[in-house]
Amino acid sequence: MRRNHKTVDEKIAEFWSRIDTSGDCHLYTGSRDVNGYGNFVKGPPKPLQVKAHRFAYELHTGERYPPWRPIRHLCSNRHCVRIEHLPMGREGTPKQYQNKMKGPRPHLWKWGPSQARKDLNMAFLRARAQAKFRSETWRMTFEDFEQRWEGRYPDTGVKASSPVMVRSDPRGAWSLSNTMIMSRDQNQRRMAQIKQDMGQPASYQFNNKPKGEQ
Repeated sequence: MRRNHKTVDEKIAEFWSRIDTSGDCHLYTGSRDVNGYGNFVKGPPKPLQVKAHRFAYELHTGERYPPWRPIRHLCSNRHCVRIEHLPMGREGTPKQYQNKMKGPRPHLWKWGPSQARKDLNMAFLRARAQAKFRSETWRMTFEDFEQRWEGRYPDTGVKASSPVMVRSDPRGAWSLSNTMIMSRDQNQRRMAQIKQDMGQPASYQFNNKPKGEQ
């Protein structure tokens, strides 16, 4: 049996039903890609996946635009579809239209995060990448990471007294409930004791996969 396809008007209505207009940014609530841009399948005559903000620009203006011309965000929300926040870019895009932050973009970053939150975001991305490199499970969102540090991240450093985020159970996942902040020297003593209690050498690494395991 042939599947019934939605009409153009039905697809447009479906798109607008996924827009949250409660804030200053009009946020797309459907699926997003790894870079934070909204994805929407428009049609007919044929289904075509497009970026939500580019589709919104077409609907707002009623104009077709060249595929090589970027649609930029004046705000820092990549899934925002508000027309006032979507200027047409050009080749050699002005710096003020460029999205410089990568990674998670909390809702509060409508007009660009503060330098302190930029630094914390970079720390979040580094910690997540390091956990992946060490074959450790990561279950923290940026908001979890921010809550765990509670404003103490600027005190980090290489000194023994500098704070670090560690897992309460070094065999468990990185999560809000399984992390805490303590000084570097406190954590070194704690880890040495845990390994000793387990009968493991000081060089033992938690969560590393055995050689040859995929």
